[in-house]
Amino acid sequence: KRQWQRNNWDVDIKLTKEHYSMVGGNLEINNPEKSRDEGTYVCIAYNIHGTIRSREATLNFGYLYPFPPEERHAVKVREGIGAVLLCDPPPHFPDDLSYRWFLNDFPEFITLDKRRYVSQTNGNLYIAKVEPTDKGNYSCCVTSNSITKSVFSSFISLIPQADRSKGYVPDIRVKFKDTYALLGQNVTLECFALGNPVPELR
Repeated sequence: KRQWQRNNWDVDIKLTKEHYSMVGGNLEINNPEKSRDEGTYVCIAYNIHGTIRSREATLNFGYLYPFPPEERHAVKVREGIGAVLLCDPPPHFPDDLSYRWFLNDFPEFITLDKRRYVSQTNGNLYIAKVEPTDKGNYSCCVTSNSITKSVFSSFISLIPQADRSKGYVPDIRVKFKDTYALLGQNVTLECFALGNPVPELR
């Protein structure tokens, strides 16, 4: 015989057969709900000779909270100098987020090029060399690929200051960390540098 437990309590399939069902020993949950079904599950098998417990399996529900509604401080930077706009994504689970930024009007998403880069690790927008045309209001768009939900930050005003810099050496701001991968798995190593002129990456 087999019995399922959730958080060390027996799952009463007969009493809640519309919600739970047992198919060949597998526990099937119909229309799962976070408040009712999230937790740690274990399967117990037993006969006249003894009992054995399976490994624990944790059922979690994905979420992506909204950004805080508070206004974000404007960023003032001299023309010709690099700038970083922080995304600071809200609480979420799991970590499979993707990031985009739009300028002034949705859905006018920023086109990335040698001068502008959005990190898919932290969501920050990096501008290698600020130009007058960069002036405007920026918002970070965070998308959870697991639950197909997107949220948007409050606008951040970028205000270029007309004090053009003569130039400065490259400054690598986006760096990749130690990464582990399975054989045959694709891996992305991020790298982006601020600088004037705009640095070439190689």
